[in-house]
Amino acid sequence: MITIIDCLIGLLILISQATWMHHFSILGVIPNLVAVWVVYVGFMNGKDKALITGLFIGLMQDILFGRLIGLFGLVYMLMGTMSGILAVDVDHSRLLFPSLIALAGTLILGILQLLIFQVIPGQLGFLSGLRWYVLPELLYTAVLSVPIYAIYYGFHILFGRLRRRIVQRRIV
Repeated sequence: MITIIDCLIGLLILISQATWMHHFSILGVIPNLVAVWVVYVGFMNGKDKALITGLFIGLMQDILFGRLIGLFGLVYMLMGTMSGILAVDVDHSRLLFPSLIALAGTLILGILQLLIFQVIPGQLGFLSGLRWYVLPELLYTAVLSVPIYAIYYGFHILFGRLRRRIVQRRIV
């Protein structure tokens, strides 16, 4: 059930990132909130749920907006899995660790995109793409990832408490 909800929330984030988030662009760059979401799902819910969530959202992004089917699906799946593996023995109330994982994933995604687009004639060069696209996106994502994670962590704690109360009422 949590995986379905995570996928739906991720789909809403993807759609909002593709539509109205452009109003908040800086130098034509928007933050990669989908990558942040997938990392946080892995960080809070484990690698298996993040694998499914990342694959679903990535494939949806590929189908709706991409040129290559499977690129975002593969990268988001790997990002979610790695964040789930790395988060096993980490205190989840720390805000910096999942933000660093999201930044690493965003950097890897940007570099992969630049490498793949090198084979397409007339595309942006690798170093200029790194300078004008990947690094600004990385900085923008860094600024927003900590407050987004704080909000998600608060909701996670709140819904965990509500779930425990419901289970306790059913037992009694």
